Amino acid sequence: MWPVLLPPLTRSRRFVTVGLMPPDARAAIGLEWTPGQERTPRHFCGVLGLVEPVLPERLRAPLTRRAIAPCRTGVDRGTFRTR
Repeated sequence: MWPVLLPPLTRSRRFVTVGLMPPDARAAIGLEWTPGQERTPRHFCGVLGLVEPVLPERLRAPLTRRAIAPCRTGVDRGTFRTR
């Protein structure tokens, strides 16, 4: 199964990695990035910007929910003491 899945996963990972780099960094290491490639993540981010506000909080921020839980329960993080 991996020989079938690995090539598209590798291409996707490379596309995301290169796409998230600043243009100057891409140019400095000689990576090509066309205007067509630039449109894809911009459209994806535009769709996320429309969808994210209407999602329930549990779907928007599953990892940060635990980090902000103490703030919602009224726990003052500055009063914790170490032994």
